[in-house]
Amino acid sequence: MLAYEIDEAKIKQEIRINALYKALEKLRFRYDYILIDNPPNWRIFSQLGLYASDVVLIPTKHNNLFSLQNAATTMKQFIPETQAWKGDGTPVPLPIFFNGEKMTNPQLKAAKEAIAEILKSSKKENFNLLPYFFPRWSKARQDTHILEIPSYANIAGAAFARIPAVYRDRTARDYYKNLAKEYFLK
Repeated sequence: MLAYEIDEAKIKQEIRINALYKALEKLRFRYDYILIDNPPNWRIFSQLGLYASDVVLIPTKHNNLFSLQNAATTMKQFIPETQAWKGDGTPVPLPIFFNGEKMTNPQLKAAKEAIAEILKSSKKENFNLLPYFFPRWSKARQDTHILEIPSYANIAGAAFARIPAVYRDRTARDYYKNLAKEYFLK
């Protein structure tokens, strides 16, 4: 009886997790892109959005250690979990990027030091986060440039307005469209 209850709980979770995926299924062929703006936690809305996604973009704050660690956790845990649930290799994670707050050189240096610690910790767990934080890095060219949304795109404040940034701000919408073109239309 216990094994049945565990399977039943898993089935209920899968039904709940794929609700947005099923709702968007009818729209997938009408649009080139469907952008889902999730909160930065692992609660039901984030689970629904991640499960419904084919590709994931993760903005983070350069001046917030929790934000950097949350992006790393998403890459190490949440995305592989979701890929396992779906069984099709999606969502595909793209590089982590900074979400556009103004950044001084000392702040950038501090962020890169924090990222170095996150990379070191992840390496001990046998997970390589280097391509997600520094997508241009190679042994030949150790480029630690991190992609960044310009500060005028107003992404960070969207969560407080409870409106997706792409609806609230045309600059944000245009930036995300350009980002999609850069990644998907090569």
